[in-house]
Amino acid sequence: MEFHYDVTIKGSKNSIEFKMADNKNDAITGVKFGFNSDDATKERDRNGRVEMVISGKFDGRRETLTAIRQLAEWSKSNDDVYREVTVVMKTSEIEESNNFSRTYHFDKMFCIDYFERTGCACEDDSVGLEFELFMAQAPTYKISETKTELV
Repeated sequence: MEFHYDVTIKGSKNSIEFKMADNKNDAITGVKFGFNSDDATKERDRNGRVEMVISGKFDGRRETLTAIRQLAEWSKSNDDVYREVTVVMKTSEIEESNNFSRTYHFDKMFCIDYFERTGCACEDDSVGLEFELFMAQAPTYKISETKTELV
């Protein structure tokens, strides 16, 4: 099963977008998120947070290069730190009945770490650019206020 993603990271001044083109997005290679909490059962409701990792690569499109540059700028910025993150995940199967879409929406996410790797050897001998963005939700934010939608 092949997954494709729309990712929008919306700030008060601008938005960073990785949008699907022709019903696919080769720029985003994976999204991982979960709830990380203290192992002590009594502390789970006070000391947990949503964490997300978005992995991707340059797919040859100018829009992708602009979005990657904006990610790097946000990661080092002290301004507009908290962002609203929406991830739409879709499958693309030959049979329509096997397709599904899932939307994840989180407010008050901030960048923990951001990494870029350049010069990786690609299949077509071109120079590659890969990135990983590590984000977490503000620790004072209540998990019950986040939205997830399964279609």
